[in-house]
Amino acid sequence: MRQLFGALAVSCSLAIVSSARAADCGSLTGRRAASGVVVAAQHFAAEEKIGADPHPWAAPRAFCRVRARLTPAAGSDIEVEIWLPDAAAGTDMGHETPFGTITARWAYGHPQKLIDWDYRAIHLTTLFAKEMIRAYYGGAPQRSYFQGCSDGGREAHGRNGHVGRALAAPATLRASCAPRLMGRVLACDSR
Repeated sequence: MRQLFGALAVSCSLAIVSSARAADCGSLTGRRAASGVVVAAQHFAAEEKIGADPHPWAAPRAFCRVRARLTPAAGSDIEVEIWLPDAAAGTDMGHETPFGTITARWAYGHPQKLIDWDYRAIHLTTLFAKEMIRAYYGGAPQRSYFQGCSDGGREAHGRNGHVGRALAAPATLRASCAPRLMGRVLACDSR
């Protein structure tokens, strides 16, 4: 009987915390930090469908999905998504490219987008995510880690406020050769 009561008490307290967190999630909408604003914050229950047809998927656990837009400079538009409680963040690096294509058209004539892609998007995403963690949990994260492969591996070379980095197959460190690279890619795109 005592074990059953303990299990019920834990279940009840988890339900209360989960309900409180769902309310906290929505309160993040409109919050400003690190040159950006939360455009949507939505609580998802475990197994709730995420995404649109034809390929929705089930949430692995209850979480708060925070979507934000960072605009640190004219011509800069960085989209960010953060999942709490796992506290994972991702960014579009300030541009969208259709899946399966390799193009640099987004950079031509847009130097701020090139700066976003080079380093600024990761740095500001990190700052923004840490601020959302602070707002959601009432305290700063104790540690933060960066994981990336290919271009993400290149990004992991930068400090960006992380105590640990896991990188695989890093792409070329392109900051010094970005203008030449963009010229070559644009030349290939125009064919």
